[in-house]
Amino acid sequence: MESGLTENEIALRLGMTVSSYCDLELHDDEAFTVVSLKDLVELGRILAVPPRILLLGSEEEGVGQTVSFDKVTASVARKLKESSQTEEQLGDLIGWDIKTVLGDPKSLWDFSVEALYDICKIVGLDWVAALPDSNDHDLENVR
Repeated sequence: MESGLTENEIALRLGMTVSSYCDLELHDDEAFTVVSLKDLVELGRILAVPPRILLLGSEEEGVGQTVSFDKVTASVARKLKESSQTEEQLGDLIGWDIKTVLGDPKSLWDFSVEALYDICKIVGLDWVAALPDSNDHDLENVR
């Protein structure tokens, strides 16, 4: 492992089982579907690799977050108003419960990359631009 840390040490730092961390390493889709954005950013910090690089490879090097969680939330609220749907109806359309997102943009930290993708897609935002990076200071307020 390039970080010099064992799988056990990384799993411990992430607060997950070694088995869960090994699954994350072995199955690429786990980073998109199982891990929260908060844990993805923390993994990036531990490995000294930006989350975008972990997910998408080196072509994303140097690209930072350009769509804030506040903007994602504002876009969801605007879509809700324009569609004349209830929170539940829009959430069903997106495939995720959006009540917490509408109440607090920081709740997106607990969502997976897949959820961020689905939410951004329905409101017309670039999900890659909404991925937080390892330097995101909002994460400090979530822990």
